[in-house]
Amino acid sequence: IKALTQLQKAGFTMVALTNGNQEVADTQLTNSGIAPFLKHIISVEHVGRYKPHVAAYTYVLDTLKIAAKDAMMIAAHGWDIVGAKRAGMQTAFVAREGKFIYPLGNGPDLTGTTVLKIAEKLSLY
Repeated sequence: IKALTQLQKAGFTMVALTNGNQEVADTQLTNSGIAPFLKHIISVEHVGRYKPHVAAYTYVLDTLKIAAKDAMMIAAHGWDIVGAKRAGMQTAFVAREGKFIYPLGNGPDLTGTTVLKIAEKLSLY
């Protein structure tokens, strides 16, 4: 929550994009206390393509009416970084234990061991 608070105070618009069911995502993110930080919670059910398909990311960009170059995917899944990169987005990889950057894709723009570490790096820009 501290990282989300920091990102929100810095003026970032945050969105969740999940391969999961919309109703489940809404419930999970509400119960965890994360939903109030998010402008949208979006399931790929609306797109008909699972991440890392580019259509999943462009759906979010179109929904927000934002250019890919002005958006960043923060994720702990290497395949999510690859998909967002293919959509033209900036990326930040959360290098949690057991998570790895996909070796055959373009690397992330930022890396941190937690979302808070990434938020701190973003506040330096």
